[in-house]
Amino acid sequence: MSETLVNYVVGATDAQLLALSLEDIALSQAWYASYQGVESIRESCVALPGRVAQWTADKQDAGRSTHGARQQPILRSVLDRLLEKGPEVLARDELDFLFFAYELIERTSSRNQFQRPLELMAPKMEAIKSLRESREPVRGLPAVLKHVGVATEASILAATRRTIGNFGGLALSFRGPVLRHGGSLKIIGDIPDGAAVVVEGDACYVAGYVLGNLLVSGHTEVRENISGLLITQRGNIRARGIVNRATVIAKLGRIRIGTAEGPDLVYAGTQLRIDERTRLGHYLAPRIRVDGEVTGGEFAVTTRLQSVRFNHTDHQPVAIILRNELVAEDYGETLPRDAHSLQRSAKKLRNRIAHLHQMMSVQQEEAEHYASTALLYICSGKESQQELQAGDSLKRRRAFLIRMLTGVHLLSVSLNERLQQLEFCGESGSSAAIAAERSIQSVLSEVSKELSQLKIEGDFPEELDREWSELMALHAASSRRVSESTLSQAILRFNEARKAWRGELDALDRQTKQLQENLTRDATRKSLVERAQADGTSQTALAQLIRAAKQRGVDDPVMQRVMTPFMKRMLTLMQKRNQWVERYRKEAGERRAEMTEIQNRLLDEFSISATVPVDALEVRGRFQAGVQLFVDQIHPVPSGVERGTALVTPDTGNEVWKYTVENGAIVRVDEA
Repeated sequence: MSETLVNYVVGATDAQLLALSLEDIALSQAWYASYQGVESIRESCVALPGRVAQWTADKQDAGRSTHGARQQPILRSVLDRLLEKGPEVLARDELDFLFFAYELIERTSSRNQFQRPLELMAPKMEAIKSLRESREPVRGLPAVLKHVGVATEASILAATRRTIGNFGGLALSFRGPVLRHGGSLKIIGDIPDGAAVVVEGDACYVAGYVLGNLLVSGHTEVRENISGLLITQRGNIRARGIVNRATVIAKLGRIRIGTAEGPDLVYAGTQLRIDERTRLGHYLAPRIRVDGEVTGGEFAVTTRLQSVRFNHTDHQPVAIILRNELVAEDYGETLPRDAHSLQRSAKKLRNRIAHLHQMMSVQQEEAEHYASTALLYICSGKESQQELQAGDSLKRRRAFLIRMLTGVHLLSVSLNERLQQLEFCGESGSSAAIAAERSIQSVLSEVSKELSQLKIEGDFPEELDREWSELMALHAASSRRVSESTLSQAILRFNEARKAWRGELDALDRQTKQLQENLTRDATRKSLVERAQADGTSQTALAQLIRAAKQRGVDDPVMQRVMTPFMKRMLTLMQKRNQWVERYRKEAGERRAEMTEIQNRLLDEFSISATVPVDALEVRGRFQAGVQLFVDQIHPVPSGVERGTALVTPDTGNEVWKYTVENGAIVRVDEA
């Protein structure tokens, strides 16, 4: 394909010529020189030496800002081999390529723009020249162009015309020239509108604009803007900008650009980074970062969205959807039934893993509480038992509340999904909704088991137990009588309970903290607490203390306290919590292994990824009044219904605000 590049250089306008890179001109000159003595070929490009001389005389560093600046993959690859293994491993045509590149730099009017390649080649040039003279010439640069081909706008338009109905998994009604390339491809100039390029190698480098359609297996670098369709199956995308109703999809990778102006869709499988600003458009990615201002547009994220400012007006509204997951259907790919089955299994596993980690955290915290209580009792004796029992009572009520908050969140999610099915589909019995309901019921069963275990262990708050039973009954009744008003009212009731319980939980935490401060005012007790903190956990400090006491014998005062009923109860409860932790940890490991297997199948068989649970879901920036935030839905909630899943921001001025999702509701979080 190098003759394609030579023809382009010969026929280029002055502006096109000076836009070419050092690699482009060096390839042309090396290819021309390789046909020394073959007049039939050299006559067809007799003007090449003059164009090369013009380039060396007039070439200046354009200095244009773009993330798609890596447009010299061949030069970079050959230089890497030169530096890693020395000139001896290079083929004759590779030596020719570097020789002409070095000579071009030496002859240019502004050598500073090529300082880096000059520094790399200069120490090796004597060896390169010597080896070059000792080896037979090779025509056509076969080693140089082994991994990266070259195409131009003219060669794309000259490709065979085809009819396309599916392009990278997307339905596309297209007939026009389609250029297919089996390795990596370097495109000089633009991909024209009305044409398509399919690159099945590692990467594609576009020195101009993407106006038509481009499908790449690996990474893509675009020097200018994208205004057509660009899909990468597994790689990343870098470009100057995305504009004019473009569709840009990196199914499994990252996208980084300077600006975005009204794209139809931008989808990144892992992260979207925009260095300057966006105006209007539709953006989806687990993480989106805009270093400038957002003006209008719709954003969907599963982890984090941040911008300097979100500008919202009636004509340029901003809508932000906080999603549990992103799927192939979001960018228009229709997947086979097997893929949908795997995705449902992945979602179920993802939710289960997240809940197991949540339950582990609760059980570990409670085990630490019992260990801390035991430490204080050992240190202070029976005189502190009444205070410690009061603290234990607070903790037991707190344990009930935490589990009930988890449960009521699940009840609310269950009915929310039913309500959304009614609003958007007109029914609530789809296979996806039934599968989601089964998954929720499975986790609810775990919550019920833990609540039952708390009841067995001793006194429990009966009024909370009654309220929980009432809410479970309300959920069951609402599930039987499926209507928008019934479901909405039940969800309101769940949100009221959740709000009240969170308030009580905060009050309990304040009381517990005050009680802890009272118990540790004594210097000895305080020293023991500090020692526990220094050792990492109260359980570690307690184990060390009991071990030392056992060595001193049963008459030791510490051993005497260890053997009291109060201490035995604390140790038993701590042990039970640790057993639950190990049970959850074991299951989480098993589920992660299943998740990995499903992820690998989705990746290998369908080129899609299954997202993993995240620790936080947040939106951060300065907001104009009216920015709309939603949880897992695009449309506003029905009039008069406040579910906590929709929020409209006030004007925050120059203050940076952060919103997150807690138990299914959007809340503002004060930054630390």
